[in-house]
Amino acid sequence: MRRALCAVAAILIAAVAPSSTHAAANDVLAATPAQVRAGDVIQVAGGICPTGRTVVAVSMQTMPAWFPKGTPPFVPVDLGAIGLTQTVTGITFDVIAAQARTSLFFRVDCSDGSTASSAEPTRVYPPVGEFWWLFNSYGTFVGTPGYTFPFAASSMDCIAGTAATGSLTAAGAAAPAVSATTTVTDNGVAAFDLDLAATLTPGDYTGMVTCQGPTGPITNRVAVTLAGEATDMPPTGSNSPLVWLAVALIALGLVLRLSAGRHLR
Repeated sequence: MRRALCAVAAILIAAVAPSSTHAAANDVLAATPAQVRAGDVIQVAGGICPTGRTVVAVSMQTMPAWFPKGTPPFVPVDLGAIGLTQTVTGITFDVIAAQARTSLFFRVDCSDGSTASSAEPTRVYPPVGEFWWLFNSYGTFVGTPGYTFPFAASSMDCIAGTAATGSLTAAGAAAPAVSATTTVTDNGVAAFDLDLAATLTPGDYTGMVTCQGPTGPITNRVAVTLAGEATDMPPTGSNSPLVWLAVALIALGLVLRLSAGRHLR
């Protein structure tokens, strides 16, 4: 199911991505590294506005992990504070990451009318040992007994290709009510489909994910709420497909880029 949803995500990306009006070399900004923490320096480079032309504006969009309606605007940054350099092949500049659990996109406007924007986001992770939870509701995890519960976290510290475990434990219980294992992806995501028995009691649970870090296991815990039985789906159904589609897009850093990209030109 997850593989099929990733394929659907790729189709959606191709279908709605904004069309280019300038040469490809002048359309893309590359920001490195792709994963940082607050306080780290991000270097942005692109083949736009070479020597002889004027950089009209450099802007940055800060996308939170979850947002209400719409998307945050691109906000101009101080050109004198980013070490902007122009060469015969394009521009480079540096930005310091400020807020954890956000995705950053960049845009450059040149005097010749061309515009370049980030091809991929730079994700600003929390401090060492803390996970970035990929919630299935607005800022929280919610599941329903009798359904599949999508449970996922992202981390700079979990080693790609190693095993991770995820579980749910009821308040006051000594053992997990449900658990599963998965493999950490190349971009640091540990994602689980937890099958919740219909007999589980609704209420407060503790979700736990453990992965292998550079110096040993890393464990984070998070609150999970199991709601009462839904009435619009059979108990044997799953409420996870749309959530996994969102997780796939978040992991790729594209869901928010697609929303904002239409306004870049």
